[in-house]
Amino acid sequence: MMKSKKGLILACAAMLAANALARLGGPGFPQNSVALHLLNPTFLTPNRVAFFPLAAVCFSGVVATAWEVRASPPGGRSARRRACLALAFLLNSLWLMASAHEHHSTALVLVSGQALALLRAYLDLDIRRGSVKSTPLFVRAAFGVSMAWACIAVCIAVLVMSANLDQFLSEGEERPQQALRSTGGQEETAVKAVWVLTALGSIAVVARYDWPFAATIAVVLEGVHHAQAARGADSAAAAARKGAAISFLGVALAAHWAIRHTKARKKTFSRSRPSDVEEDFDDHDPRGRDRSGSFVEQ
Repeated sequence: MMKSKKGLILACAAMLAANALARLGGPGFPQNSVALHLLNPTFLTPNRVAFFPLAAVCFSGVVATAWEVRASPPGGRSARRRACLALAFLLNSLWLMASAHEHHSTALVLVSGQALALLRAYLDLDIRRGSVKSTPLFVRAAFGVSMAWACIAVCIAVLVMSANLDQFLSEGEERPQQALRSTGGQEETAVKAVWVLTALGSIAVVARYDWPFAATIAVVLEGVHHAQAARGADSAAAAARKGAAISFLGVALAAHWAIRHTKARKKTFSRSRPSDVEEDFDDHDPRGRDRSGSFVEQ
């Protein structure tokens, strides 16, 4: 079902509906995403301004779905990418619902599954340097933004889950799913998560010139810097500022390399002059005769 176009469209529609209900606190979502953001702060939580790329994630899902539906897949790799994308949409919907009910352990499992499904689809994209048949840039950007946000969400979910578990163990009478009474996680763990996200952005830049992935990481880390500086978490704020600077540098380098390879590719194909080759094959048949019937020296 999920390998079909209809299955992908339905999964995308479910994801959009879940995100809208999560924002508004609609049926099935007792708390909206803003309230959850305030109830479960962590040393990796950015300020509200940094959450504007979250709207881009929904738009990216629509872009990726539209491209997959219109494309004519030649084989199994495209079908697998389509199934993984649909699975990621469904897991995103379930993750939002689990987070709204503050089932942090379930939310961590769901968002981790979403990240793995997106990673499989991301790796199946045809991104070959210098190839004219590679995946269009806007589609790669859609997958890159979604993949970056999934990585960020996993790191934040780990901090929330660890802090909630510590709170439960210290207060045995309380249930393990509840709002945090203090900033979630340890600051040292958040610093490590910042460097993990920075490293992932650097790998995406070097391996695939994926500047949207690095840009998303940079914007969020800049938001983390401002939020943690206001909270007084100097170590997390300093690490986030450095990570954001490195990621912004990666964005510039990826854009520069992408432009250089695009220009080099155009020059290569313009010099090949395929029309001359076609004329040569039109004038001679495989047996070594020209159109007049006489033999040509080989």
